[in-house]
Amino acid sequence: MLIGDMEWMDFKLDQAIATYQKALALFERNLDPQHPTLGKALHNLGLIWDMKGDHQQALQLVQRSVAIAKIAFGADHPTYASFLLSLARILGQL
Repeated sequence: MLIGDMEWMDFKLDQAIATYQKALALFERNLDPQHPTLGKALHNLGLIWDMKGDHQQALQLVQRSVAIAKIAFGADHPTYASFLLSLARILGQL
């Protein structure tokens, strides 16, 4: 994901999406469906789609990441709270 992060920070959003989608496919094949790394990848990919203006795609990904974060970390964890804030921001744009 580091390459995808660098592309994202350089606003190479199409490249970042492609990189994150490759990473996500690997994570989905090799990690538990509730693994925090999978949740983080979904969250970041959702934020990239949100930056591109595809709020529906972003919503689907971030909703999945929120569900994973709640299970992986618990409802009192800062990561869960951060993912919820992202979800609220995306919902506000619909």
